Amino acid sequence: MKTVYQSKFLRQIFHPETRIMEGQWLKNIRITDKDYRLELEKTIETNRKYQPKGILVDTRFFSLTIIPETQHWINQTVFSQYIALEIVKMAFLVPHDFFVYVSIEQTIDEKIAKYGIETQFFDDYDQAKSWVAHYE
Repeated sequence: MKTVYQSKFLRQIFHPETRIMEGQWLKNIRITDKDYRLELEKTIETNRKYQPKGILVDTRFFSLTIIPETQHWINQTVFSQYIALEIVKMAFLVPHDFFVYVSIEQTIDEKIAKYGIETQFFDDYDQAKSWVAHYE
């Protein structure tokens, strides 16, 4: 396991043995919509470099309610890149904040399925990591 990117908002850890990229949104950090988009662009770059097959996104400390315009941008920009990278699974560790959870689920839910990426939501880290690591 190797930390491959870190900012004040996000840490990305690559697990070469399973080809899983783990993204951890960091605790107690307020993020703007603009910064969120910039962070997602960085994740695309990092994923392009390391070529993961699965992504584990830890949103338990994520503090932004994702607005519809950004949800659309994610669907058009981020997920299309993930398809090009042949990412097959995404696991999401979800926060207990209901509004943040709903905005994440609305962004991910059926929209990502049309791209052929299998997704699952979890509240347990070990279950999420185990699920995303079995992608073949």
